[in-house]
Amino acid sequence: MADWNYGLRIINISNPSSPFEVGFYDTPGLAHGVAISSNYAYVADGSSGLRIINVSNPSLPFEVGFCGTADSVYNVAVSGDFAYLANFGAGLRIINVSNPSSPQLVGYYNTPGTAYGVAVVGNLVYVAAGQEFGIYDCTAAVPVIERGSSTVPATFALLLNYPNPFNAETEIRYTLPKAELVSLKVFEVQGREVRTLVNFKQNAGTYSVRFDAGSLPSGVYFARLRAGSYTASQKLVLLR
Repeated sequence: MADWNYGLRIINISNPSSPFEVGFYDTPGLAHGVAISSNYAYVADGSSGLRIINVSNPSLPFEVGFCGTADSVYNVAVSGDFAYLANFGAGLRIINVSNPSSPQLVGYYNTPGTAYGVAVVGNLVYVAAGQEFGIYDCTAAVPVIERGSSTVPATFALLLNYPNPFNAETEIRYTLPKAELVSLKVFEVQGREVRTLVNFKQNAGTYSVRFDAGSLPSGVYFARLRAGSYTASQKLVLLR
C-alpha cells in the first residue's frame, strides 16, 4: 500500500482476517498510489516523482530507480514496459520502465484538469483529471520505440527506412553510440513539420520507430534525426 508519509508498506494477506506487515520502504516523498508488476512496486510519490522498488524479497524491499516529473505524481498504472502517471498539473506522463534502473519519459499529454487517477487497457489510457474524464490513445508513445539490439553501436546513424516507397506505414531505424537527447521529426518538401516521432533522451542502442502517414497525402517527405551534435536526414516516399 501507498501509506502517504510512511512510504510503501507490504502487507501479508494470505489470511485476510489477520493481515500483518512484512516489509516497508520509506520513500522520500508522500506516497499517493502504487502499482505492482513482476518483482517491482511503482510508487506515485508526490513531489519526488515515480519511485521503483524491488519487492522480490518482500521483507527487504529496496529502490532500484526513479524518475522525476514536472509536478506531483498522484497515481500510477503499469502495463508491459510502461508506467502511466497521473501527474497532477502536468497531466498524463508515460514512462518507459523496461530498464527499471533507468526509466525514461517517452510521451505526455497536458490534460485540461489536474490529473488524480489513471488506468490503462491496451493502448487506451483513462485519466481522472479534476472535473474532466479523458480517454487517450497512446499508440504513438507506447509501442513505437523498441530497443533493437543489446550491442552498443559504434556510430550515430540514420538508417534507410523500410519499406520505401511505402503506403501508410514505414519503419525508421537509427543507432546511438551513447546516451543523447534525441529528436526525430518528419517534414514535407516545403519544410513544414508534419510529425514529431521522438523528442526525449535515449540510451545507447539501436532503435526502430513506426511512422504512420495514414492521414497524409502522397508525396516526398524527409525524416530528420538530431542526437547531440549529430544531424542526418532521409527521404521518405509515400505512395497511395
